[in-house]
Order: sequence, then C-alpha cells, then structure tokens
Amino acid sequence: MIDDSLSETFLLEKDVCYSEDVKTGVSYYYSKLDAITEGLSVNIKHGNDNKIYFGKNCTILKSRALIAGNGNTVIFGPYCDLSNLDIRIKGNNNTIIIGAFTSIGSAKLIAIGGKSINIAPFCMFSTGVIVDTSDHHSIYNLDTGLKINIDADVKLNEKVWIGRNVVINKGTVIGANTVIAQGSICTGSINSNSIYAGVPARQLKSNITWSRMPASSIEEMESSARNARWEEKVANLKSYLAVSSIDK
Repeated sequence: MIDDSLSETFLLEKDVCYSEDVKTGVSYYYSKLDAITEGLSVNIKHGNDNKIYFGKNCTILKSRALIAGNGNTVIFGPYCDLSNLDIRIKGNNNTIIIGAFTSIGSAKLIAIGGKSINIAPFCMFSTGVIVDTSDHHSIYNLDTGLKINIDADVKLNEKVWIGRNVVINKGTVIGANTVIAQGSICTGSINSNSIYAGVPARQLKSNITWSRMPASSIEEMESSARNARWEEKVANLKSYLAVSSIDK
C-alpha cells in the first residue's frame, strides 16, 4: 500500500494506467494526467516484480534506470521536473522515492542492500549530485571478522536545496529547509533550517529558510504572484489526493 501523502503517493484508482513489460518484468503505473516520461529508459539486467510509479504532471527527461534484482520500487512524484537522472538499483526490495514538486538538474541515485532513498517533496538538486546507500566495498573488523560499513537508508526531508557536485553518503538524514553548499560531502545527521558546507559537511548557519525566487525578503517572496501560483498548485494537488487512494 502506498499512502496518499505528498511524499509517497501520486496516483488515484480512476486515473491509473497500468502496463507490464513481460520481457523485462517491470510493472508500470502511470497517471493519465500528463506525465511526460518519454525521456526515461529502463534496463532490467535481471529480476522480477519491479515497479515504477509515475505521478500526475511529472516530467522526466534524458534519464535512465538500471535495475538488477527483485521487488524493487521507483516512485516519481507529481509535478517533479527531473533531467539527466541516473538510477542504479542492485539487489532486492530497494526503494527510491522522489517527492512531489522536486526538481533535479542531474544526479545519480544508487540503492543497494534492500535500502531506500527517500527524497521528500519540494527539494531542489543542482547538477552532478550523487546519493548512495552503500560504500560498494567491504571493510571488516579484524577481531570479529565482521563487516562494519553496513549499507543504510538515505532520507532528505521537505524542501532541501542540494548544490552542485554534492555527495550524500549512506545513512545520511538531512533536515527540512536546509541548504547543502556545492562540493560538500554529507554523512550522518544534518540539522533542519541550516546551511552546511565542506568535506565533511559542517554547519555554517542556522535559523534559515530558502526560496527558489530571488526575492529580497520572505515578505516579498510570499506576496509575489509566482508564489501565489505555486501555493495554488500545491493546494490543488493536496485536494486531489484527498479524494481517494490506490492499493496495488
């Protein structure tokens, strides 16, 4: 079951168009409401029961997904604007969620080890971003012989701005309304309403928020016609999603 929230659901029963590629074993769940997905190529090296969901009015250009495994899920939220996206999934039961209204200039998202990359609504990625749930090679404790660099989920909360060439490592959790400066490497827990920069990323400022608009104040931004159109679009989507839900 996929909840009907802005984070994780984008389709309603009456709007769903379902198709299955028998050759690759991928099930596609499309919104009938103007999802633009011609720019996405999907390559299944092997595996079954893999699912891809496309939300209403999402746009995906010049992108690809490479999947090797079973029971993996990719969800593209409504009103996403995604380009040059490289999705790599290896193993079973991995999940990648890109929330509503998120934009990506270019990024590589890598999910391995049955883990998830959860990008909440309203995030903004610049270019050259890497998000990864794994180190891809093993480090062992010599006393126990056990692996110590375990794969881990990645989560970005609502309205995170990721700058150019940022790397987000396994286990990272980024708080809402935070800005990650270009070239930073993120690991661990990152506070909300903050600016982080560096290798590893360190907190430079707190008590901030940000906007896609170049307004000189929050008041100017909130009173702008552009913000009014944005708020109306978000309100319409929330109202639309409240009508029903899908269980597939």
